[in-house]
Amino acid sequence: MLYHLLLQTVNTQQSAGVSPGQPHLLLYHLDDVKDIEKAVNDLSQAASGGSLYVIADEIVSNRSSLAIFCDKLLTQVPRLHLWVASCFHEDAPAGWPVEYLTRPLRSPPAVVREVEQDEKITENCAVLPYRERGVPDHTDGPPVTRLCHRSQGHTNDGPVDCVMCGREVGSFLHSLRDGVTEYSTITSATSTPTSSGTAPPCLQ
Repeated sequence: MLYHLLLQTVNTQQSAGVSPGQPHLLLYHLDDVKDIEKAVNDLSQAASGGSLYVIADEIVSNRSSLAIFCDKLLTQVPRLHLWVASCFHEDAPAGWPVEYLTRPLRSPPAVVREVEQDEKITENCAVLPYRERGVPDHTDGPPVTRLCHRSQGHTNDGPVDCVMCGREVGSFLHSLRDGVTEYSTITSATSTPTSSGTAPPCLQ
């Protein structure tokens, strides 16, 4: 979704006669040493001795892997502008500036209460708790629906890699369209832009 929004901005600027460069969507597993090397090599080649702007969104890796990636990239690309987003607040490399974004601006109270029960917040403290929203809530939000990663028909891996869980989530999202008379689409955050580069495809 972030790549899609950047692409829209670039297309708008180019139509106005500005040439801001072109965003590229790259996917790496930073827990893998080979992927760290590949990421650093790919990005340093893209810089070609000039400035490089990298937004690493939803980083899920251990602290040492992230530090290795950041330090290696900074060594090879002196004119580096790097932003890293992660819900795990203790993974930032030592000495790098950190901002904590904990205001629940996008989720209604019903969703916030559900998320706050997660053990990564309540027990492990790996994720910081929410702060006060700071703006009025017009509604408590829709009722929370739970889809469970059960053993029957589900894989032994976590729910994020389970085909059955994916089907159940997809089925639930499609059910939200029942009774909708006008055309609407549900988009996936991991979808890729169409050939025109203007909109991600509908949820498959």
